Amino acid sequence: MVTNFENKDDPEQASILVDGEQVLPPSPKGCCGFFRFDGVKTAIGENYLAAARGPIVMSNVFLATSFLYLASKDAGCLTDNDRIDRECETRVYGFLPISFLSNIAVISGLISAFCMPVIGAIVDHTDHRTMLGIVASVLICIVQAIQIGTVLDTYFIMGILQAIAAFLFQVVVLVVYSFFPYVARIVGKDSIAKHTVTWTMTQFFTQAMFIVLVIVVSIAFNTNDVVIAHISQAL
Repeated sequence: MVTNFENKDDPEQASILVDGEQVLPPSPKGCCGFFRFDGVKTAIGENYLAAARGPIVMSNVFLATSFLYLASKDAGCLTDNDRIDRECETRVYGFLPISFLSNIAVISGLISAFCMPVIGAIVDHTDHRTMLGIVASVLICIVQAIQIGTVLDTYFIMGILQAIAAFLFQVVVLVVYSFFPYVARIVGKDSIAKHTVTWTMTQFFTQAMFIVLVIVVSIAFNTNDVVIAHISQAL
């Protein structure tokens, strides 16, 4: 249910009652008004989540490079100058090192295929979607922290955790997207289009800032792929 309450003395203080929640949009005047998202706390939260997803995505890119390097080293598929020999056919844990990342994606996809219908039912038909998103986010942070210890002796276990983390990331994204209609009912179709653009820009901006930071640190300390992954997971 959506009800508008107009303030004749001050139209800018018009309020909106949505599902029993009254929202008072702040004045659009002033600096960075587009980050206020019409005073809707859920929309502001969406932007914070977008800012957090950017570094997580980029940290996994660095971690993927580390996985590929460590799997190749474990199989003896490195050249004399410490480069990955893509023609190497030596197997480790029953697969080619070059296929390590694709295997992680396959495992993550299978987990999602079996579990997402249940997750979707929880999001659509229960009141637990917020808690579900919180739990999934906390678990991702825990996995990220554990993966700081990705070395030659642990990369295989870390790869399994990465498949689980990728599934948890999809859970978070599903929960985030489920709030879009709620925000749209409050702010209207024109504003939700602008907010969606801002959320996307925020994610890409934090991704760019994160990758610049990691590259600067790696150049400053002259690190290799494994150490870069450690740094990215720690950040």
